[in-house]
Amino acid sequence: CVTVPYGQYAQAALDVDSPINLARCDAVLLALDERGLPWAPGLFDPTGGDTSASAALDALFALRDALVAHGGARVVLQTIPAPAERLFGDLDRLVPGAQRRRVEQFNQGLIRHLDPANDILFDVAALAETVGLSRWRSAAQWNLAKLPFAAAALPLYADALCRRLA
Repeated sequence: CVTVPYGQYAQAALDVDSPINLARCDAVLLALDERGLPWAPGLFDPTGGDTSASAALDALFALRDALVAHGGARVVLQTIPAPAERLFGDLDRLVPGAQRRRVEQFNQGLIRHLDPANDILFDVAALAETVGLSRWRSAAQWNLAKLPFAAAALPLYADALCRRLA
């Protein structure tokens, strides 16, 4: 198991001589959600409009491309769960720029642009729906460790990831 310093995943992916790339891992997990893609306007940024989903995908695939090119790893890319809060109620999927709409655009774009030779899809959005979106996220866990889900969901997440890799 190779890890990178806290908050330094982008630098590690892009650095040819980083420990993650030098380790020549079989697979690298990019466990990112909309808050972990700093190069793009956040998927929940109200000024990002519908273009923020494609910008976030560009940022994610830049990391993927660097990991493949520099370390030869297959990359586990995960879908993003929708937010539990619905700012526009039943219209969240229809209003341009709405959070749920952008997350769906991101997830559809991710699936459409997967590289079967190098990418492994991990459908975290579906996994989160099995426990409920309001129970999936934890603001405390995000602020403490940038964990994109609640600590109580860790066993479910780990089990599903291991099954996917197997």
